[in-house]
Amino acid sequence: LVPIIADRAHAHGLRVSGHVPAFMSARQFVEGGADEIQHLNFIVLNFLFPEVKETRNRDRFIKVAERAREFTPDKP
Repeated sequence: LVPIIADRAHAHGLRVSGHVPAFMSARQFVEGGADEIQHLNFIVLNFLFPEVKETRNRDRFIKVAERAREFTPDKP
């Protein structure tokens, strides 16, 4: 649904912003037409902790908190 929603929103000059939907990666959300992602934890989970496959539970907070000290944006 994201590409359909994004196409219609963009056709009316609107931006698409929101949470990454369940079972979709942040990359898929943006490639589907989203202009912006709300909440850093979705990005951190997708790109830094790929072992977290299910984000509709407490892992979306716990895994980010447990490993946040490892996150350094200026390092690959």
